[in-house]
Amino acid sequence: MHRVQRLGQPRPQGFDGQRAAALRAQATLAEHHGETGKAVRLLEAAAQEYARCGQTLWEAYSLLRAAPLVQRTGQGARAAAMWHRAHRIAVGGGARLLVDLAELIRAQVLAKTPALPAQLAELTVRELEVAELVAQGLSNQDIAARLHLSRRTVETHLSSIYRKASVPSRAALAGLMTRLGLGAGS
Repeated sequence: MHRVQRLGQPRPQGFDGQRAAALRAQATLAEHHGETGKAVRLLEAAAQEYARCGQTLWEAYSLLRAAPLVQRTGQGARAAAMWHRAHRIAVGGGARLLVDLAELIRAQVLAKTPALPAQLAELTVRELEVAELVAQGLSNQDIAARLHLSRRTVETHLSSIYRKASVPSRAALAGLMTRLGLGAGS
């Protein structure tokens, strides 16, 4: 007999990984049907789920699968951020096959994209997305609505961005993103 899980109770161990694997499988189907945007959203969701449950090598794999698709949609900076994060995770985890996969798709993902500056290389894909929206002039509430996050989550991302990018304020972040060409035009 199945136990009913009540809200607020911890999920059974391994459930997050299974959910992420299911998202990855759905992404493969979406990609096969030519639904690139849907495939990207599903792969990003899988990567976030893997990161949340500590399965970082699967997170890297999901990001490497998504990066070429994102590049095809004309979002070079975002694709580069995915690639750089996945490559960093793979190298750090000693995952030689993932490093090889990253090198295999490097030209495809980074060919039309200038190298991501060191100040932004540590940002997660979601943090880069938040930073780009700040550069476009959106408020925290607008960013939260656009990305389907809480305002508090956006504030947490911004704190992390300020620290990683070594910028003291929202205005400095917007200026940096604009100077790098990652603001309103991306």
